[in-house]
Amino acid sequence: MNRPRLPLLLLALLLAACESRVSVYSPRRTDTDVHRKALTNTECTGCHRAQEIPSHQQDDNCLRCHKLCRGC
Repeated sequence: MNRPRLPLLLLALLLAACESRVSVYSPRRTDTDVHRKALTNTECTGCHRAQEIPSHQQDDNCLRCHKLCRGC
């Protein structure tokens, strides 16, 4: 009875992992005071212009893909 549920559970876990995964090729934010303090898109777009970067929109969530990189 539990066997048919196992593949569904595994599929759900895989889909959740794919949704939260950060692209390997996304540029990382350098470990600077400004980047450490940036917590919103507004703070990012004060310096960076999303509309000038291919595949980016003004309302994208910058911090979802561009993680802080310590030691880069």
